Amino acid sequence: KPYMDPHFKEAENMNQLALQMGKARMLRRVLRNHGEVTLFTVVKKAVWDSLGNAVVTLRLIFDQRTDNEGWEDPPWISLGGVSSLSHMDVSEEMKTGEYCMRYATGDVPDYYWVLGIPEALSEHFVLPLEDPRRLIRKLEQAGYPVPGKGEFLAMAVPPMGFSWAVWLAQTVMEDIFDSGGPLAHLKPCQRITEGARLPDLSPEYPVGHFTYVDDFGIMGLGKKALQADEHPTEGARIEARKLLKSAGFGCHKEDVGEKLRLVGGDFDKTIVMPNQDKMWLAIEGVEAVVQRQRIEAAVVESLVGTFSWFFLVLRNAFSVFDQVYQWCQENREKGAIEIPMEVKRELALAAAIAPFIQADLAAPWTPETYLFDSSLTGGAVLQTFATVKEQREEARWGFRGGWCTWVGGTELDDQPETHTGPDLQKVLDREGPDLKRGKKIRVPSVGKNWDPLERWTEVFRTKWEYCEHINVGEMRTGLLGLRHAARSLASRGCRVLFISDSMVTIGALSKGRSSSIALLRLCRKAAAIIIGTGMRPVWRWIETDRNHADGPSRGGPIGVMPKQTEEKLKSIEKLKKLRQMKHYLEKVQLGKGIKVRLMRFIHLCSGHQRPGDLEDWLMELAAREGAWMTMVNVDVAHGAEFDLTDELVVAKFRTLAESGYFDGGHGGPPCSTWSVVRFKPG
Repeated sequence: KPYMDPHFKEAENMNQLALQMGKARMLRRVLRNHGEVTLFTVVKKAVWDSLGNAVVTLRLIFDQRTDNEGWEDPPWISLGGVSSLSHMDVSEEMKTGEYCMRYATGDVPDYYWVLGIPEALSEHFVLPLEDPRRLIRKLEQAGYPVPGKGEFLAMAVPPMGFSWAVWLAQTVMEDIFDSGGPLAHLKPCQRITEGARLPDLSPEYPVGHFTYVDDFGIMGLGKKALQADEHPTEGARIEARKLLKSAGFGCHKEDVGEKLRLVGGDFDKTIVMPNQDKMWLAIEGVEAVVQRQRIEAAVVESLVGTFSWFFLVLRNAFSVFDQVYQWCQENREKGAIEIPMEVKRELALAAAIAPFIQADLAAPWTPETYLFDSSLTGGAVLQTFATVKEQREEARWGFRGGWCTWVGGTELDDQPETHTGPDLQKVLDREGPDLKRGKKIRVPSVGKNWDPLERWTEVFRTKWEYCEHINVGEMRTGLLGLRHAARSLASRGCRVLFISDSMVTIGALSKGRSSSIALLRLCRKAAAIIIGTGMRPVWRWIETDRNHADGPSRGGPIGVMPKQTEEKLKSIEKLKKLRQMKHYLEKVQLGKGIKVRLMRFIHLCSGHQRPGDLEDWLMELAAREGAWMTMVNVDVAHGAEFDLTDELVVAKFRTLAESGYFDGGHGGPPCSTWSVVRFKPG
C-alpha cells in the first residue's frame, strides 16, 4: 500500500506544498484524473549553521509503487559507475611520465523539477487536493498562472518515484551530451558505461565521460606540460556546460583537478579509492553493530549497501558477504533481533579490508598471459608472452566477465578506428537484427592471435585427489594460475590476463562472487590474493575447441584433445551410459557441493573402448557407489606412448603404480602376443 506522510494528509499542509510547487512551475492543469500521487519526505542533508542550529534539507518522494505496476518496465539505461571507471587503462601513457590525469564533475540543479513531461502523462500524477480550483485562483493572484486546461492540478515534471523517471532523466542527459558534433570532446563512443565494453583512453581519444542522472563526470588524459585550462578535461567541462545551457539547464557544483570525488569514488591522480569520509564512518558503524546483541535488520542492510558501493572499486571484495544477505532478507520486518555470529564476522571482515580497497588506472601489464583448463581428472595452466596492445584490447571486454551490455547501434561506420575490429563485427554477425541498445550479449571470444600452438608453454599440470563438479575444477585451476602469478614480485600491483573456456569461472572471478557455496569459497581465496598483492587480473573467454590447455588437463600434450570418434566408441549406447553416470554425479552428489572420491584404475592391453568392456562396467559400478572412476587404458591401439614393448613406457607406468597413484589394475594380454610360452625354449 502506498505510503502518505501524515503531515500531508492534512488539507492545509498539502495546500501549502502545492502552492510552493506551483510557484516553482512544477504543476499544470489537466482535464482527467487517472491517478493521484502519495508523498513523503526523507532527509537529504543535515548541517549546522553558524549559530549551532541544525539545518535539515528534505527530499520530496512520490510513492508510486501501486501505479508503477500498470506501466511497462522502462528500457535499460547506460549509467556510469565507479566500477567501470576504476577499470580504465592508461598504463602505457603514464609510463612515459609525460601525461597526467585530470577529472571534472558537475550537476544540474533541481534537475527532476525542471524536466517536462507530456500532458497525457501528467493525468496519472494528480495532486490529492480538496479544492484544486481555489488553489489555481490563489496562484494566479500571486502571479503564477498554472498552464493547461481542466480542474485538476497535476505534476508537469516526472515524479521522483515514477518507474520511468530515471530513464527520462538519464536519456535527456545523454541526448544533450551527444549533441556536440563530430569534433566535440564528449564523443558518444567515449561514454563510460557500467557493464559495457570500455572505451579506449589514449592521446588520440583523451577524454572519457559519463552521466549519472543529474550528474556528469569527465576523466581526461593530457600532457603535464599543458596549462590547466589547456588540458582536454577542461575543454570537455566547458563544452558540457555549454551543451546544458543550450538545452535550457543550469550547471553547478562544478569542480576540476587531479584529485576529485566522482560517483562515490575518490580519484587521486591515477588511484581510485572508495569515498574515504563515508568509509571510516561505515567502519565505525560496523564496530558499533558487532558489539550489540540485538539490532534491526534494516541497520545491517544499510551497512551492507554502503560497503557494496565501496567494493565496486574492487569487485572481488564482494565475496565477503554471504550469510548477511539471507539474514537481512528473512528479518527485514521483525524489528530488533539477535545478530548471528556469522553475520558479525562478515561485517567485521568487510570493515577490515575496506581501507585496502583501491585500483590504479596506471597499473602496468605483466608480459605473461595465462591460459587454463580443467577436466574431471586434473587441470593445467599454460603461459605465453604477449604485447600490451594484445592485452589491452582483451581487457576492454573483460572487466565484467562473459557478458556485457550493448550500448552501440548496429552500424560501425560512425565509430573511430580504435572502436571497430573483428571482435565487434563478430558480435554484429552473431546477434543479427535482434541486436539493440541495452541488450545483454555474450562477449566475443579472444582474438585469433592467441591460437598458434607454438606460442604456448606449459607452466604446470595437476591431478585432482577428489572428483568435484567441473565448474569447481575450472575455478580451482584458475586460482592455481593466480597463485603462480602472485609468487612473482614483478606481478605485484600489475594487470594480468587470464584466459579460460569456462563462462562460469570467468563470470564469478570477474564479478567477485557466486551464489554457489563451493565457488564462493574459491572466490574468497582469489580475493585474498588480489587484495594482498594489488594484482589486477582480467578474465577472458575462449572457445573450448581453441583452448590449448585442454590436452594437458587430461594428461595429454599441449593442444586440444581430439574427441573420440564414433568408430572408436562403436555404439551410441556407450555414450548414453557415460552421460547417465555424469548426470548422476553432477546432479545428485556434485551439485550439492559434496566431494566425491576419485579412483584410478589401470587396464593393461585394453584394446579399443567398446560397449560392455571392463571400463564400462567399472565406471557404472563406481557411480552407483557415489565415486568417480577414471580408467587409464594402456594399449598400443591408443598410440605409441602406450606401447608396452617400449621399456620407457613400462618404466613410467611402473613408477606410477609403485607410488600408489592407481587404486587398482587389470591386465589381459593376448595369448598370441604375450603368452609366457613364447619365452620358454623348445
